[in-house]
Amino acid sequence: GVPGALSAHAYALAIDFNAHENPLGGPVKFSPAFLACFKDAGFDLGAEFKRVDGMHVSFCWEGHDTSGTPQ
Repeated sequence: GVPGALSAHAYALAIDFNAHENPLGGPVKFSPAFLACFKDAGFDLGAEFKRVDGMHVSFCWEGHDTSGTPQ
């Protein structure tokens, strides 16, 4: 995030699921079917961010690199 700026969570555009099981930078433990439900509905998946955030789904473009290349 940006210091001093409100996050997508503050606007109810993002949610974190099972943070204790899907920690920032850790392995994603959700099934491909669970993730596909959100992806198919237009959500961005933290599981696809360059710095994996498996707990995070958002319904707004947050500028995260999902290509594996530097921004």
